[in-house]
Amino acid sequence: MSRFVLVHGAFSGAWIWGPLTDRLKAAGHSVEAFDLPGLGDDRTPASEITLDSCAARLCDVLQKSSESAIVVGNSMGGIIATQGAARRPDRVAALVYVLIPLFNAVVPARSRRPGRPAESPENAIDALREIEFDRATGKLSDDDYTSLKATYTRSALVELRGRRGEVRAEATGSDAVPAPSPSAGASGVDSPADAAEAAVLRYRAIRRSCETCGPRPEPDPAFCSSCGTYLKGACATCGAAIDAPASRFCANCGGSLAA
Repeated sequence: MSRFVLVHGAFSGAWIWGPLTDRLKAAGHSVEAFDLPGLGDDRTPASEITLDSCAARLCDVLQKSSESAIVVGNSMGGIIATQGAARRPDRVAALVYVLIPLFNAVVPARSRRPGRPAESPENAIDALREIEFDRATGKLSDDDYTSLKATYTRSALVELRGRRGEVRAEATGSDAVPAPSPSAGASGVDSPADAAEAAVLRYRAIRRSCETCGPRPEPDPAFCSSCGTYLKGACATCGAAIDAPASRFCANCGGSLAA
């Protein structure tokens, strides 16, 4: 049988794993669920709660047994699980992500085991988007935001440059790799601060936000998933403003408010 270590997400605690813990133990597996610093029943002071302290807590749990564990991370816990696996790969048999990434509603086809090739840079772009959303909704401290952004920025920039190169090659019929921009360093990557900020600003420009509930995590939503507000604001047929929550038809022309 297997050893499972369960890592909860933000605004919760080890208690969320209760039903799953019961089922896994009934099947003969060993299960360890714990509270991250400052969450659940843990009383770590807010000033001491960082991404590093959360990853260290996971490593402490992993070290309690010499058996490698299947580490399951829920939402924000997926970031902690990844950090823990990077620090103690000898104690991690597999990683399982639940509810990640949120922006594109993508469910990984299979868990990634330590030693497999790294995930594609495209996932780094998704990670940056989720990091921006978590910061905007208060789920990340300034220190964690800075740390995570620095971690994923370089891979995201490589992916963005690759996309621009593919478009350019398709337009010209050439397979040549585009030359680095004048601001690129020896690695061929633009200044992370400027390029990353530009990517984030482009994303913010197309991300929809509800006036009542704030930025929406869903890709290109037509309605707010929390309050039902029509996010496009006006009827595409007659231009009339749509103010009533959960409206599916325009009160002025009767046209359908397509998603």
